[in-house]
Amino acid sequence: MIIPSIDLMNNTAVQLKQGKEKVLEQPNLKKLIKEFRLFPETNVIDLDAALSNGSIKKSNKELIKSLCKKLRCNVGGGIRSKELVYEYLRAGAKHIIVGTSANKEFLKSLPPSRVIVALDLKGGKLATHGWTKTKSINIKNQIKKLKNYCAGFLITNVDVEGLNKGANKNFIKKLAELKKEFNKRIIIAGGISEYKEIKEIEHQDLDCVLGMSIYTGKINLNKALVNSIDFEKSKSKLIPTIVQDENNQVLMLAYSSKFSLHKSLTTQYATYFSRSRNKLWTKGESSGNKQKLTKITYDCDNDTLLFRVKQKGFACHKNTYSCFNKENKEFNLNYLKEFLKKRIDLKNKSNSISYTAKIANNSEKLHKKIIEEAFEVTQAKSRAEKVWEVADLTYFISIYMAKHNLTTKDILNELSLRHTELT
Repeated sequence: MIIPSIDLMNNTAVQLKQGKEKVLEQPNLKKLIKEFRLFPETNVIDLDAALSNGSIKKSNKELIKSLCKKLRCNVGGGIRSKELVYEYLRAGAKHIIVGTSANKEFLKSLPPSRVIVALDLKGGKLATHGWTKTKSINIKNQIKKLKNYCAGFLITNVDVEGLNKGANKNFIKKLAELKKEFNKRIIIAGGISEYKEIKEIEHQDLDCVLGMSIYTGKINLNKALVNSIDFEKSKSKLIPTIVQDENNQVLMLAYSSKFSLHKSLTTQYATYFSRSRNKLWTKGESSGNKQKLTKITYDCDNDTLLFRVKQKGFACHKNTYSCFNKENKEFNLNYLKEFLKKRIDLKNKSNSISYTAKIANNSEKLHKKIIEEAFEVTQAKSRAEKVWEVADLTYFISIYMAKHNLTTKDILNELSLRHTELT
């Protein structure tokens, strides 16, 4: 996996050489968000918090929390309290990167599936406190000691970080051996600046972080992803591409070439290769049923793509939402909330008199209905009555969620955090 990075100082994206000298700034965060949004993960590091040692109340916290709504963020930098970890996780962070505070006692209080332990190596020693201090460690022993308390390790070679001169081959080899020995996810960072390095890192079943190389233009992020895919396995040099909507409903199976994938990444609309017409085709170019990409991933063998899309209209040429059934869009809580949100917005624009729109715009009535339906759930006797009453309550709760821009993902994320706290 390729992981782009955003390092923040004074609410601005920056790149430092070996963690010291500021080489460049990228004030246009919107540009970075657009460029990184299709990738499964983005590392977001608060350099101000990392360098403060906890003594200076200076951080980019609010900016990072807003980024967590737009990108799938692994957040790090100055993570020294359980409260901050959960604040970021509740804001939508995918993982929390813990460095200086990565000890058993602290990690035990956190959900291991949401934690990445950072091991930053400088001159063969562990660098901590924003890389300002070092201490001798055995990296193998450190991984062995902490592997049960995290989802993986982010290992940075500080000696080559930000130099754009390439990663250390022996360093990559050593990490690949550790990956095999402990069967734990390992992410490598520091100096990666060539496409062949990225391919070799992925070949070793490691993930890599790209920073300076993409900010200076030495590596094009889209080209790096295309180069990571093994198109050569097939004689046709096409690879299967599974397409899902935002609720994980499978829509279709298509085929991608290097050129179609590059166009998909560039335009952020799904483009495929038509085997019958022997040419590229952008979904919806004639029908209007476009697929706006929201995420691109690939499988463990790097020879199958998974597109997550926002589907407009039908995905199938036979005018059904999915090619895999004759039904419309699957009904679920996300679909219900989207539908109710449209009804509420319609009221605001055209004075619609639907019941949903009326009650959504009367907070007192909505609150009373939620309380009333919750009570009726407790009074239901038969299974049919219970289903009926829970459905009523769910309807009004969904209106409340739509009105306050709460998503099902927000609720499931909160429940997931409570589950990990309990277990």
